[in-house]
Amino acid sequence: MADTCGALLPDHVSRLIGSLKSTVETELGFHAHDFLTLAYANSIAAVTAGASYIDCSFLGLGRGAGNLQTELALIRHRLPNRQITGEAARFLECRRELARIAGREERSLVSMACGALNLTPVEETTLLKLADAAKVPESEAALRFVASGQDAGTLRADGAGAGWLVPAGSR
Repeated sequence: MADTCGALLPDHVSRLIGSLKSTVETELGFHAHDFLTLAYANSIAAVTAGASYIDCSFLGLGRGAGNLQTELALIRHRLPNRQITGEAARFLECRRELARIAGREERSLVSMACGALNLTPVEETTLLKLADAAKVPESEAALRFVASGQDAGTLRADGAGAGWLVPAGSR
């Protein structure tokens, strides 16, 4: 099911997917446009109501205001507690190249990661300082921290406990 005009609200999506799910015997997917900045909320509503998959795109590229960002779906639902040694750098390189080709801004993933993990502004600043001290690009540091599964208590200004910044093969 597609929210082509990006005008649906999460309760509408839930009702539509629920109705479709009770009518057809097939897997359902959901494709959200972000005109009202509800692509993520609507996608969660669709999955909660029974959709088996959601569409998303790097940088949210899509018609008009765009689609659900792959980056958000990964950070919030796929990366926590995962081993991502070289994948983070490759993911970010693909994202960077796509931004260049599409003429789109490649925004930092730090705020998105901090929102997903409920980190405070002080913890976000600490994450940025640790990334800078380790000479790790900030978006890569954010992805590594999310994947580490560690909590905000490990974000110490003195760098103690920041082993998540070092790729597994480099230790």
